[in-house]
Amino acid sequence: TNELIHTLYCNTNYLTELDARSDSLKELYAYGNSALSCISVVDTVWATANWTVSNGNIDSQHYFSYDCSTILPPPASWDCVGNACVDSGNGAGAYADSLVCVSSCITPTWDCVGNACIDPNDGSGMFGTLSDCQATCGVSAIEENKTKKQLLKITDVLARQSKPKPNMPLFYRYSDGTVEKRIVVE
Repeated sequence: TNELIHTLYCNTNYLTELDARSDSLKELYAYGNSALSCISVVDTVWATANWTVSNGNIDSQHYFSYDCSTILPPPASWDCVGNACVDSGNGAGAYADSLVCVSSCITPTWDCVGNACIDPNDGSGMFGTLSDCQATCGVSAIEENKTKKQLLKITDVLARQSKPKPNMPLFYRYSDGTVEKRIVVE
């Protein structure tokens, strides 16, 4: 370590190890080092708070430890990228469990299998929504109303009550709430 170094620029290199243990080091720029994961520092809490990806100091796979030579690699963790779960290798993924990642990450899709809509759980289904699948597959949760509807009234386009007349648009309102627009042409 060198106590006279205050700023260290080692960005865009092919570093695999970096020992930045110095009480005087206040600025570190190590971005662009894709083979580097662990950076040895004196104070890991201070380094994590001050040398960040958003500040342009480090890459997303970098993390800090007092002594990287005795550190085990970070635990596996997963992020949802597109429609797949990916272990970034830095232990900072959003999901610690790959099954939780898969269930959160993969968008449900549907296939019509034997008159039933089934989600293959891998995003590969033919239909993007359950309702699209049901419309094609013949599955429906809509129950038909079997009661007979009764005509309540007939109105013209100005909502005035009317009697059936030829060549005039009329609205037939029924007891079940339906409305039919009719024109009888003679």
